[in-house]
Amino acid sequence: MSKKIFYLNIIMIERIIVGQLSTNSYIFRHEGLGSVIIDPGGNAQLIIDALEKSYSFPAMIICTHGHLDHTAAIDELIERYSNESTQVNIAIHEAEQRFFGKEAYNANLELFSQLGPGAEMLMNTIFNPVPEADILFKGGEQIEGSQLQIIHTPGHSPGSISIYDPESKIVFTGDCLFSDTHGRTDFIGGNHQDIIHSIEEKLFTLPDDTRVYPGHGPSSTIERIKKEFHKIF
Repeated sequence: MSKKIFYLNIIMIERIIVGQLSTNSYIFRHEGLGSVIIDPGGNAQLIIDALEKSYSFPAMIICTHGHLDHTAAIDELIERYSNESTQVNIAIHEAEQRFFGKEAYNANLELFSQLGPGAEMLMNTIFNPVPEADILFKGGEQIEGSQLQIIHTPGHSPGSISIYDPESKIVFTGDCLFSDTHGRTDFIGGNHQDIIHSIEEKLFTLPDDTRVYPGHGPSSTIERIKKEFHKIF
């Protein structure tokens, strides 16, 4: 497991690589918004340690989609930080609801079953109950107290979202767009045409110097990825 911290004016982004699938979980700190946890996919204690080291408290949890490697630490985080006086809201796209609440286990089991022999055993080693979401996005929303915009970028899953901050020119793309490829589209709910449309018509219309923070792997910029787009895809 590893951590990396990026400073952008009053913005601070801390990347914590979590879980057996090496998911990028981000703590996004903003002077106006507070700390937002993006894709807490495992190793809850690492995320808690990072929050406590900076004396910060999570304002909300946003998942770019509902797959288990992006949600597995939520239950422990909610248990730690939500109480009678304080609620940490979980926010997702409405199309990802089946990965949350009482349907979460079966939805993830269906997904992992596509990975072949041993996948169900892997899932059971990393599965934690996933609470119901509190906020359901449709796409196009702006998060109160910030300039953060929710962009619906389906393809990897029907409710995949990207989280864009025009002020600091950063975008969290989940498993839609990586630094050198796009996310898988062969899972249930995946669609190759949709992910290419999401990339070309939504993400590639962002300013070229926008820094891309993906769900796995290193960060890049829209400009760099666009230059390699036709070679990659």
